[in-house]
Amino acid sequence: MLDLERRLGLTSVIAISLGAMLGSGLFVLPGVAATITGPSMWLAFALAGICVLPAALSKAELATAMPTSGGSYVYLERAFGPMVGTICGLGLWMSLLLKSSFALVGLTWYLEILTPINGQFAALGFLALVTALNILGVRKVGQAQVVMVALSLLGLAVLVFLGKNSFDPQLTQPFMPNGIDGLITCVAVVFISYAGVTKIAAVAEEVKNPGRNLPMGMLITLVIAAILYVLMAGIMAGNIDANLSLEEGGLQGDFRPVYSLALLLGGSKFGMVIAGLGTLTMVSMANAGLLASSRFPFSMARHRLLPKVFGQIRSTHLTPIPAILLTSGFMAVAIVTLDVAKIAKLASAFMILAFMAINLSVIVLRESHVRWYQPKFRSPLYPWVQIAGVIICIGLLAFIGLPAWLASGAVIVVGAGIYFAYGRARVDGRSGVATRLSQREVSALTVIPRPSEESLAALEVGAMVTLLDRNPPEPLIELGVALGGGQPMAVVRVREVPEQLSMQDLENDHPYELALRRRAVTMGHNLGCELEYVNAACRDLRSEVLDLSHLMQPKWVLFEWQDQGKHAVWLRDPMAWIFSHLQSNVAVFKDVGIRVFRKILVVVDHGTHDETLVRTADQLAVRPGRPNQFNGEITIAAHIKLDGDEERTQQHLAELSELCQADTRLLVLRGGDRGNQWIEQTAHFDLMLIEEPPYEHFYSRMMRRSAEHITGKASCSVLRLRIPDEDG
Repeated sequence: MLDLERRLGLTSVIAISLGAMLGSGLFVLPGVAATITGPSMWLAFALAGICVLPAALSKAELATAMPTSGGSYVYLERAFGPMVGTICGLGLWMSLLLKSSFALVGLTWYLEILTPINGQFAALGFLALVTALNILGVRKVGQAQVVMVALSLLGLAVLVFLGKNSFDPQLTQPFMPNGIDGLITCVAVVFISYAGVTKIAAVAEEVKNPGRNLPMGMLITLVIAAILYVLMAGIMAGNIDANLSLEEGGLQGDFRPVYSLALLLGGSKFGMVIAGLGTLTMVSMANAGLLASSRFPFSMARHRLLPKVFGQIRSTHLTPIPAILLTSGFMAVAIVTLDVAKIAKLASAFMILAFMAINLSVIVLRESHVRWYQPKFRSPLYPWVQIAGVIICIGLLAFIGLPAWLASGAVIVVGAGIYFAYGRARVDGRSGVATRLSQREVSALTVIPRPSEESLAALEVGAMVTLLDRNPPEPLIELGVALGGGQPMAVVRVREVPEQLSMQDLENDHPYELALRRRAVTMGHNLGCELEYVNAACRDLRSEVLDLSHLMQPKWVLFEWQDQGKHAVWLRDPMAWIFSHLQSNVAVFKDVGIRVFRKILVVVDHGTHDETLVRTADQLAVRPGRPNQFNGEITIAAHIKLDGDEERTQQHLAELSELCQADTRLLVLRGGDRGNQWIEQTAHFDLMLIEEPPYEHFYSRMMRRSAEHITGKASCSVLRLRIPDEDG
């Protein structure tokens, strides 16, 4: 299967996004907005820009994690599953193609100023033009967009400059003739004008350096568009009475308001120039809309939710021609048969629903902690930005009206019908990430061959080192040898793969994977330890690690610590779930580069596992290569409240010290902030041992947050141990 080329740079990203926004949003919608809220329409555009910001930030994050064609469809399908993906993919596809059709119809209102050509014929002619541009290649689209957007911005800048000199504040009164309800309703209507800011994500597979260009392009576009919308709407309201209808010489119901403004400011010749600019801008919007919307059926076909013909790329131009022709065909039908303006307005309701789902997707993907979700850009102020986005979308939907709700419901029914009739039998039972947030029982879903269960069960390993990321394996292997007491060791490289990816996309012979195996085997040989390297990929990280540990029955399972706490807010930490369900001892290691532990701090708390903590520290204090010689000093420490029993604590620490062969010291801290006191102490040690908090209860999650805070801020290496109660 051919892949799309990455040809679009930052300039093209901004141009395509602006081209998708500077059409009906500026050249048609101000007349509609004036009818709803009068002169306050500029405020409605400003508020709409603020309302779309959470979705823009969320989509920028999702796009850098999944820079592939399909945009929102892909994100929702991976987060919520193929049925939701089908519904949203078809709904977004229809919304974009109808909005693009609306732009082609809208250009005829400007074109008729220049020529008496038949409007429908002109719209179809321009549709053929943008279809040809899209078929010839995405580079042609990007280049065309840069030129068209530059001309549009130049013309609009001239209008703003001329309009500010003739601005009449009297025309802006009354400011909100229909009150707050009218203003909010207008925000919901003009919200669709900002949809183009995220359209570029639909062609993310064709963007160069998507980790940088996608978020920058989206945010820059949003700022530019918001400024233009507010300025143009304000200039119109200050030059044309937004409280009067078109028949009365006002702005209400004027579907070519930019031409009316140009005619007022510069006369008929200037008005004709702006009419030509409006026509060009509408073509630009339709061009970008066809580019983005055609990628929805293309991506859905590649995921077997639509016939595979729509997922094909023609080698001549490296563009998805069948998907482009399908989308263009539906646009032609809409132009000829439908009242596109009303349908585009109804489709905005589904766009709002989609933006709400996008915000929820970020929460689902972050809280599930799937390993493949590694965005290069992370939305700031998570999760409050996403929560605000969901609340905003719910509020806008309440004001947009019953017909829009009915239209959205119809799209949901049709999308679900297509999924059950065609896609369900072809998705191989895959599900979205959201399903695992409610799972109580898991089963192994290994998809890459690994050693047989019999051979794994026969290993009798002392430690199982689990490599989840591309981090150096040596520190964990060295620690595993010490904890395993010289027994054979297994090094398990586990990769979690989203169900939507083909298994052929995994590269076990990738140079890094080969180097990782070589380094692990070499390290085991140098330490004199028999080592088995297992390379496995899975759909569910939890089930795979659990299955492997059950087969090999190691005494210890080792993980490298990663800061999970700052990303999880309410839902379960999947790594903590693994720790709590493994029957082996668990060691979670934060490495700061110290190879020999001469000063070890062991934090105890009169718990049932204090002895195991101290014995483990004693194992690690041994001189490397000399099993009976100790060169480490162990400090056994506890923290008590101001009114705590220090004598009892000292006695407990003294009893623990008798278990050690290495030299020991005792330390009792009293009162104050427990976490910060331990963090201060870590400056004096090479390694800190603490017990991994339990997972099952709400209070234990608070304990985990404290442990995460201490681990993250510690100046020395940290080893967090979890010991099953039956082994205590």
